[in-house]
Amino acid sequence: MSIEQERKTQMKSTILVYNGEGSQGESRKFFHEALVEVVDPRYHNIKYISPEEIKEGSWTWNCCLIAFGGGYDLGFIKALGSQGTQTIRQYVEQGGTYLGFCAGAYWACNYIEFDKGGPLEVVGERFLKFYPGSCIGPAFPGFGYKNKVGVQAVPVTYKGLAFSSYLHGGGFFSPPEVPSKAEPSVSNSSHQQNVIGVSEEYTVTAQNCKMKTLSSTNDAVLSQGEEQDLHSRPGPPQNRLCSPKSPAHTNNLVNTTTGLCMKREDRTVTDQRTYDVLGAFTTLSGSPAVFVKCYVGQGRALLSGVHIEYPVVLLDENHPILKPVMPSLHRSEEARDFVFRDILLQAHVKLKKARSLL
Repeated sequence: MSIEQERKTQMKSTILVYNGEGSQGESRKFFHEALVEVVDPRYHNIKYISPEEIKEGSWTWNCCLIAFGGGYDLGFIKALGSQGTQTIRQYVEQGGTYLGFCAGAYWACNYIEFDKGGPLEVVGERFLKFYPGSCIGPAFPGFGYKNKVGVQAVPVTYKGLAFSSYLHGGGFFSPPEVPSKAEPSVSNSSHQQNVIGVSEEYTVTAQNCKMKTLSSTNDAVLSQGEEQDLHSRPGPPQNRLCSPKSPAHTNNLVNTTTGLCMKREDRTVTDQRTYDVLGAFTTLSGSPAVFVKCYVGQGRALLSGVHIEYPVVLLDENHPILKPVMPSLHRSEEARDFVFRDILLQAHVKLKKARSLL
């Protein structure tokens, strides 16, 4: 590698995908291949990260995004312990981004209720606490860990865009408990949600939980990619690279150790909103949230109960369980690609040029 190539590599930020206990193999593979297709390699390196590396902590200096996908979150807990969990939490609070699909989304919530009362029950408090409420699932019945049992193409919305998405054990996001008027005010009273593209009012159902056995399911992975212009489409504009020498914008957070510049969320100091609902399960009672964006210190966490990181081309058309859902997934592929890209843009990831959704 030449000196110039080495310099350019060092300037890139890194996207990290968890590869350790609790992570499901096919899920990592699909996520990685999906990211290879959309992420711009001129700006980002894509790597796997082990539990040991997470706990060691040096990865945080140039990490753009850390991602956890499908599998079972009790594996994450066992492998990472309190040290790894706290390292990830501090990274996000200081301006980083966490991306969680399925098991990675369950783990990032305040509480988890998975198959409560059933043979696969996992119920308990979680300690990343990016989302202040509970993740409850499976959102649809029939889930099994082996051989894709329970995979469905479920109707969802994202910022008003309706499509069908791959679901295998993922949950919905239940809002945090709010104290009654008779109770003294506590920190949860400040939790507010901002619903984007979803008009439903959400009822409060989060409750105290106790952990029992195995956790949720499903997949995730990443990789490389020219910049996408989404200004003419729904969703946020793309992130612009910023310089530590640029004018003192209040929206920019400069890492004084590395000179890397990260965009602050557009919130005022007095804004107490802790999450936005980006989309919903449209056929479940009350249309509960399926996509949420959480504000954590100077950073953010983007969570999804469905697998919008699964390109339909990677799925086995002849698998007996997948075959019935493939027509719906094919019809929704352009929408899936748009949503996946839009979520990555909110994570400040630079992307390749995309096909137009329209």
